[in-house]
Amino acid sequence: MKFKIKRESGEIKISILINSYDDISALNFLIEKGDTLYSKSRRKNKIGNKVEIILTRIGIRVEYISIGEHVNVSGEIIYSSDKNVPLHKHHHIKLGIRSKFLLVKKRLLLSQLDLMKKTQHYEKYLIIAYDIDTIVAYLVTPLSRKKIFESEFYLNDYNELKSKIMEIIKNEKNVIICGNYIFNSKLKEDIKAIYLTVPDAESALKYLVKKGLLQKFLRTIDSEEEPFIEDFLKNIDKNWIYKDIDKNLENIEVALVTKKGFDEMKEIVEKLDGRIIFVFSEEYSDIINSFGGVVSKISRNI
Repeated sequence: MKFKIKRESGEIKISILINSYDDISALNFLIEKGDTLYSKSRRKNKIGNKVEIILTRIGIRVEYISIGEHVNVSGEIIYSSDKNVPLHKHHHIKLGIRSKFLLVKKRLLLSQLDLMKKTQHYEKYLIIAYDIDTIVAYLVTPLSRKKIFESEFYLNDYNELKSKIMEIIKNEKNVIICGNYIFNSKLKEDIKAIYLTVPDAESALKYLVKKGLLQKFLRTIDSEEEPFIEDFLKNIDKNWIYKDIDKNLENIEVALVTKKGFDEMKEIVEKLDGRIIFVFSEEYSDIINSFGGVVSKISRNI
């Protein structure tokens, strides 16, 4: 994520360029209800039998945000560079990779700023997995795993395999090739990459995660949350609390905060600022959400 921050008239203005799917995931903890978001939007203007596309700058007061492969934000229009666009109507803005927008906030937590800085240093890996009849490619980062290529492929010609892999790699620098030992041994002589042996192409990612191999390469935000979550699961009845957090603020070392906790426990989250680990994993989020979305580790047993 590329960003610039400007403080003006009691507001914090953040210009953001989305560079990766990790950025999209991180925005789930940055864009909040009540913020103002400015972005370019297209509207259709029909003149006779012709349809004219007009590029407009729209500002909306955020009411709802959802995250998937895109950032989907909706809310009331409070600004438009096109006079034909009525204010106060509901509008939806869709943001994806390479989208630019301006986010205006009343306050920015230190934890949010830290999260934005971390997105600037994410490593990404291109993982190519092949077997006797399939070749699959994934773009993997600490926060996202996206399948970018899949094709039937009959493994009977080394040169054909090499050509297909080189076509997928293009200019990617961090490449992991997963396949069988014999063909991997040949590929090592021609293509610079990390080579791993896997049972089959479709289950390659699950296999790498199960063996702990993928985690060794991805060393940012996901690896940051895991040890704390493991500690929470082991010591849930000892030095982790989810009730009476207000009464124990001075003793809290760190807090795990999910999207649910971030949205619904604003006052507590603000008081815990600087000690927050945001939780991105859906599996772990479900567990922590069952405790309200915020769990805190204290420095003494209770």
